[in-house]
Amino acid sequence: MTNSDSAPIAVQKAPIVILKERLEARAGELRAALAEIPPERFIRAVITAAQINPEILACQWNSVWLACMKACRDGLLPDGVEGAIVPYKDKANWIPMYRGLLRKFQQSGSFKWITANVVREGETFEHWIDEHGEHFKHVPGENGESPVTKVYAMATTLQGGVFISVMSMSDIAKVRKMSRASRDDAPWNQWPEEMQKKSALRRLSKMLPTAPIPFDDEDDDEPDGTPKPVPYTVTRERGAAAALDLFAGSPEGLDSVTPSAPSGESAQAGNGGSAAGESVDQPAAPEQAPPDPLTIAYLRGKEAKSAKHERKALPGEYRSSARDAEAEAWLAGYDGKPKPQEQATG
Repeated sequence: MTNSDSAPIAVQKAPIVILKERLEARAGELRAALAEIPPERFIRAVITAAQINPEILACQWNSVWLACMKACRDGLLPDGVEGAIVPYKDKANWIPMYRGLLRKFQQSGSFKWITANVVREGETFEHWIDEHGEHFKHVPGENGESPVTKVYAMATTLQGGVFISVMSMSDIAKVRKMSRASRDDAPWNQWPEEMQKKSALRRLSKMLPTAPIPFDDEDDDEPDGTPKPVPYTVTRERGAAAALDLFAGSPEGLDSVTPSAPSGESAQAGNGGSAAGESVDQPAAPEQAPPDPLTIAYLRGKEAKSAKHERKALPGEYRSSARDAEAEAWLAGYDGKPKPQEQATG
């Protein structure tokens, strides 16, 4: 057989190229969702973020697109300054950063002045309340390397109202423990002071009459009592090569949010699977009932243990007497014990 008789070899595109093409194909949707940012600038920011952190390319495409849509909703660039796309296992998350949030507050037109800052050891800081209201005074020092002792955010409304949120480092430590991401590239490890200021802004926003954008990212520091969904994860090998292969082989057209495949049913992309662009018929996944609250609590406890959180860091929503059963399930998951209902039936 001659070379001319051989079937042509399909050349798989680089994952970064696939990402760029997918975003450009949806430029019209980005333009409709973005109020002031040109879609071309937004796409460049996403591509740059993926070049800096290739783990983004390992995330399921639908979660990357959802993160982009959340960034568009907030009117912020995913450039690591206004906001960031942060991978967690096989899911991409949109995390607004302190500077982006501050800019949104300033542009809302509802505030005369708003700021957030850290207080360092040796700096003058006073915070008091009297019959005239709440006051504070901060005189920043010149040593930017001194340890942080407090974090605050303050806003003055156009009507003259003053709102202040001051957080101690123990408060900040509690917030950080609620973050489920504990890797070296997690937001709290990459940008600790940015996340501290953001936490102060988040707490301040709950005092304000109106806030320009919602705070609903993955690092919610004060749970509202609603259990977070337990994500299904795709088993994959670690390392940049496996990450790039997974993204390149992920299916097209997943614009809606769907749970990723359960462990053991991961796609064979990058391991002898079809080249990018080929369609593969996949059997329809059986419909699954959502996990019950005790299962969610149990799995969250196991996840907290694997993330090396302390056992006493029980989520705040489980600390009420009405949710003792879920607290018990969380502790059972953390301790590696059977779920409470399994103990009862066994």
